Amino acid sequence: MIDQQWEVAAFAAGLVGSVLAWIAAIAGEVFESRSDGPRRRARLRTAYWSLMAIALLGQSVLLVGLSIARGTIAVYNQAEFLLAFSWGIGMVTAYFLARRGPWWVAILALPVSFLILGYILLIPGGSGEVSLASLRSVWLLLHILTSIVAYSAFTVTFGAGLLILLRRYLGVGRRYDPAAVNRVGYRAAVLGFPFMTMVLFTGALWAKYIGGVYWAWDPIETWALVTWLIYSAYLHAQYTRGWESVRAAWLSVIGFACIISTYLFFTHFWF
Repeated sequence: MIDQQWEVAAFAAGLVGSVLAWIAAIAGEVFESRSDGPRRRARLRTAYWSLMAIALLGQSVLLVGLSIARGTIAVYNQAEFLLAFSWGIGMVTAYFLARRGPWWVAILALPVSFLILGYILLIPGGSGEVSLASLRSVWLLLHILTSIVAYSAFTVTFGAGLLILLRRYLGVGRRYDPAAVNRVGYRAAVLGFPFMTMVLFTGALWAKYIGGVYWAWDPIETWALVTWLIYSAYLHAQYTRGWESVRAAWLSVIGFACIISTYLFFTHFWF
């Protein structure tokens, strides 16, 4: 996927920009908790947003360029899907930080983004290409796009849960109120859950299109359903039962582990 000079430059901007933005977020967290240095904190905010803009611009250029070259949205192989996933994490993170949100959102979500980009470099070119035109129905495209949005939002939910557990068991991030952290995770899950529902719906329609049945209980479908059920329980428990932060945090971490499991089954059975 990354062989032309402009592709290398765009990918490097996305990867290096994400790593440097993450470092800026860590520095911002350090100075945010100190009483001195308000100017320094403001400069770090500016640095973070500048670096994040470079990262998102590089990934956007690569996605658009590949899409133009293909004549369709470039999400049909493993590397392209992961690139779009990384871009989605950056966008969702930016959304939650736009109103001077807490640094932990970027500190815990961005590593997932740039580790995904690093993994792309290990993938053989064209791996997992959905090459048959008959398989490229609109349901497959919608299935992939909705999964990118859902998984990106759930990455922020995972970050919130991880911070709550780190605070509870290791004493990390004590300046953050667990209830406030939990609210951010909850809002991210509210954003992602409708798209996760559409993932199941469009996946079933695509399965009917290519195989004649809506549901076959293969590992990919099963893990996607398990993921949906876990986030259903996460939202339901918080809304109706007022679950305290730690129990909700465990659900968010388990849910993200199911996302990774779904992806691994996807790469094994499809790619």
